[in-house]
Amino acid sequence: MKNLRLFETKSDLVAAHNTGLAMPNVSLVNENGKVYYFGNTEAGDIAYWDGSLIQFVKASAWEDTLGTPVGVVVVPSTHTDNGKSIVMSLANMSMQNPEKGSLAKQYIANDNYMPWGDYGVDVPNLLTCGTLPVTDVDGVSEGTESYGNFTSDEKDGTYTVYTGGDAETATKMYINTFKNGRLVRQICMMRDSVDEDWYEDCDNEYDSFIPSPYTQDGGKNTKFFKEGTTFAEGLSGKTNTGAILAMCSTANKNATPVSPMVGGSAESKKQNYPAAICASRYKTSGTNKGDWYLPSLAECMYLTARYNKINDALKKLGAKAVQMGELGLYNANLGSWLWSSSE
Repeated sequence: MKNLRLFETKSDLVAAHNTGLAMPNVSLVNENGKVYYFGNTEAGDIAYWDGSLIQFVKASAWEDTLGTPVGVVVVPSTHTDNGKSIVMSLANMSMQNPEKGSLAKQYIANDNYMPWGDYGVDVPNLLTCGTLPVTDVDGVSEGTESYGNFTSDEKDGTYTVYTGGDAETATKMYINTFKNGRLVRQICMMRDSVDEDWYEDCDNEYDSFIPSPYTQDGGKNTKFFKEGTTFAEGLSGKTNTGAILAMCSTANKNATPVSPMVGGSAESKKQNYPAAICASRYKTSGTNKGDWYLPSLAECMYLTARYNKINDALKKLGAKAVQMGELGLYNANLGSWLWSSSE
């Protein structure tokens, strides 16, 4: 079957889809044409739920949907053990409406954001994020560190990212200089209002870089998943989320709205972990409660590694693009640092 991205025009694609050439750019099929999973993907592909075919399809070339858009591929099928793609949702998680999520910022009392859980309480079976593989700017392995700088799309040059608006309305921006897909210098600029001048708030240079999860040919990079490091846990977000939920009471897991209160007895497993609860309860067309989860830190790294491709897909869908913050990932739509399921 012809891959969607190989159709030369949109009309060719729609004609093929509407005449029942049943498998437009989807996953492995059996003799009856049944989809086993949403595979054969690349980062930035858009996942659609096709209610007529009762399956997921993907596209990357056009804004018009072939069904209901559900998410954007972050980890391609070639990087997972089971050949399934890992998809980022188009909505933020929401304590008020965990099943549907929200496109609005997640505020709770006192202008805080969704809590992860009780600070200082250890969750069994979660690796501690403290040992990271690092390389120099040219990708040569230099062992491990307790910190490192994320790798983005392969690119060189200087790029400006605005937070809280665009060039005309933002009051903060980051001027990022990349070499070999690695952020080597970052200047933070601020202004007190749009009518005042910019002034420098920080100037950082970096020398320790976390390897990309991709090799140059797009394969899975063993330097990234190095034994003895945080990323040795791999693509374990779903397992991690299950371990976090095991710490929660049934009442907390089922409450609507989800309570922002954390604390309680770890031994009695009566705690509350709002971020994991909201992620696990989220559902869309074609997906159910329990299908979604908080990503591991390794899965978050895939988001930065193909930052531009994923942003392009979000823009096609009219969603707000992910932005790079001072220390790592920042979602402009959420207005806070992104939670992972790694401890």
